[in-house]
Amino acid sequence: MNSLSDQFSIPLLWRISEALGITAVYGRSQRRSNLSFIEKRKAVLKGFELLQIGEDAIFEALAQAVQTPARRSAYVLWPHFGELQDLLHRNLDYCEGLEVFRTILRSFILER
Repeated sequence: MNSLSDQFSIPLLWRISEALGITAVYGRSQRRSNLSFIEKRKAVLKGFELLQIGEDAIFEALAQAVQTPARRSAYVLWPHFGELQDLLHRNLDYCEGLEVFRTILRSFILER
């Protein structure tokens, strides 16, 4: 049986794992740029783990993340899904498989 991670290129798998992990571990308000190398590594491992488990684990992690209030900045509006939303709005050279992940997030949003 193939996991979700098998559907992404290696660079995209890294970015999705990182964005998903940041949201799951540190909350939807956390920015990638404010994390240390070790914190980013922890996020990547968590995101990869969620991708390996599947959609139910991703949905559960996102449901927990959206229950926490988003941090507001006086200068910049940060997206509702933080790093995940930022990733989906980027024009990536290595986007093979990104539509698969967009479909998963759309399903989560529609179910909630």
